[in-house]
Amino acid sequence: MRTLLIPCAGKSLLDGVPQCIARHPDGAFLVAKSISGLPLDNINQCIITILEEHERQFHISQMLMKELQQFKFSTQICILQHMTSGPAETVRKTIQKEAVHGGIIIKDVDSYVNISRLEGDNFVAGLNIYDFDQEVYDLKNRSFVILNEQQNIMDIIEKRIRSDVFCTGLYGIEDVEDYMEAYDALTDDNYGIDRLYVSHIIAYLIGRKGKVFHYAKSIDYESYGSPYEWNVIKQRRTLYFLEFELLYDWGREEWNTKNLEILQKLVKTGSKIIITTSMSNHYSRQVKELLKGKGVVPKEIIGNCTEPMRQILDNTNAIERAAVQAI
Repeated sequence: MRTLLIPCAGKSLLDGVPQCIARHPDGAFLVAKSISGLPLDNINQCIITILEEHERQFHISQMLMKELQQFKFSTQICILQHMTSGPAETVRKTIQKEAVHGGIIIKDVDSYVNISRLEGDNFVAGLNIYDFDQEVYDLKNRSFVILNEQQNIMDIIEKRIRSDVFCTGLYGIEDVEDYMEAYDALTDDNYGIDRLYVSHIIAYLIGRKGKVFHYAKSIDYESYGSPYEWNVIKQRRTLYFLEFELLYDWGREEWNTKNLEILQKLVKTGSKIIITTSMSNHYSRQVKELLKGKGVVPKEIIGNCTEPMRQILDNTNAIERAAVQAI
């Protein structure tokens, strides 16, 4: 039996809703986006833990169940009455309340990880900051792993930059009893840990119990752990409207190299493009082929756009201003 646990019992909101049901620019709830890059064939069930307060206010359990129907495993919602001290305690309470047994995989909801395979039953997913071509923010608040020559984890350290490899929010433990034993030991007053993280549990199992944890290398990664990071993700996936004539001169059959390079960069970071053109729809296929040759696939091509004034009505105030201008 292998259970995927996704703790979502924090009080933080994104765009005014709990993190787990915030919409990623790709269209998925973050709870689904967070696991969409994982090999999940060996998962028997998934348990998402939420707060009773959020269930009362947003009625999210039904939305979560519907969202996760796309996956093969069964899904349960665990509702906690009170907020915990953090994900480590949330996982413990979930294990107790839902009588979880066997192996567990813990996935943070505030990040997306793409990984090709899971290395054994005990593992930690990570990423070398020098192998990643995007900026990683707030490194001082992440956990880092120290690896040996066999790519096994020697230690995992919270909130300290002790290596080039940071954790990407995915952990595997082969026996839930190991987790419970480590949690109970670390919450003893003799340890003096103010806030317990999953990384502390794994460090204890490695250092005190001699458990071997393998390193699972992440291929891609996104973090939504702070409002700043969330805004960066949304900005990278902005929907742009662009006149094709700013890219291409029909008469000379030449590209505007500067504008084309900017467009290619926007597309590479995940932005979507809707192309407008003054040419008739008859030319749409030609526009599509010209762009395809430059590595750009637009979301849509709209022809016959000859109007000199254009505005986007994307909120109530914009509609009201347009109504005043029309009088």
